[in-house]
Amino acid sequence: MIRRFVDKLFAAITPTQFRQRLIELILVLTLALTAGALVFSIITLFNEGLDDARAQNEIGFLAILLALTLAVAALLYQRRLSTVTLALLALLTGASVAGQIIGMTGLSLALALLALLSAAILARPNGFLAINAIVFVALLYGALATTAQPDTPLSAERINRLTIIGALAIVSLTTRVLVIWGERWMLAERIASALFESSLSATELAIHGATAAEALDHAAERIGEHFNASHVGIYLVDSAKNEARMVAGTGKAGRQLVSQEHTVAPGTIGAVGQVLLHGEPFAGEPDRRLRTGLDVYFKDSQAQMTAPIRDGDAILGVIDVHSTTPEKNSEPPRGIPFS
Repeated sequence: MIRRFVDKLFAAITPTQFRQRLIELILVLTLALTAGALVFSIITLFNEGLDDARAQNEIGFLAILLALTLAVAALLYQRRLSTVTLALLALLTGASVAGQIIGMTGLSLALALLALLSAAILARPNGFLAINAIVFVALLYGALATTAQPDTPLSAERINRLTIIGALAIVSLTTRVLVIWGERWMLAERIASALFESSLSATELAIHGATAAEALDHAAERIGEHFNASHVGIYLVDSAKNEARMVAGTGKAGRQLVSQEHTVAPGTIGAVGQVLLHGEPFAGEPDRRLRTGLDVYFKDSQAQMTAPIRDGDAILGVIDVHSTTPEKNSEPPRGIPFS
């Protein structure tokens, strides 16, 4: 039942579409915050007098922020989603820091929350850490510098600001953990669903007299279709030789490697060897610095997901999925259970 629900969910909206809808929502919230603050600053300027320097600075900052947000929104349907994501995260982070500098504490905290949540959901690990470091350094500086009172170092205002910063840190970390767990669970369910369908098809082939190799090739093809992958390789462990041999593969590269009886030993450089050794999955961009001898086969690969095939604690093999489309896989599953 769960697998059917997940399949229906992904059939209705793909991960890329989900990311795009999320970016659209964040842009709408940013525009609403900026426009509201701009209207408030303009009203303040007229009430306090047109020569109010603080209000003039705020209006200038908000006008620039509004223009940049609209520019990022215009890029959404003209550039790659990764470029738009990077621009959005940079905009929110920079606006939060700038808001602290000019003294717009309320808007700065709201933008900081958007930046932290966006980074937790959209950014890669290094980007998430960098954005958190920049935002929290700016917030701490603002809390300690602007509320400094020598006679009362722990003033109520400073305590309130530090409490809010602590709450933002908890929200950021919790969101990141939940996103990682959620992505791993959903991807694991999708792979398990694909393997389940493939195993049924392989069983049907076996019943009709197909060989084990033909059944495994069919399973690899079905997995490739399920993920729209450029290459799928299935490795099975030979415990006697302490190595894993590719027993099925898709495409020209897969057929050549299977015909060559390609094997990988645990601990070998590359995702497959490391997954065999540690039992931990891998997902991300292939490391171009690694010279594994397979570069000629996967030179066009932009994303790779490698997951162990498990029977309890035992590793029976590895499934290696490649894509020529960036960001195909965001987070790996913990492993594919076969029992």
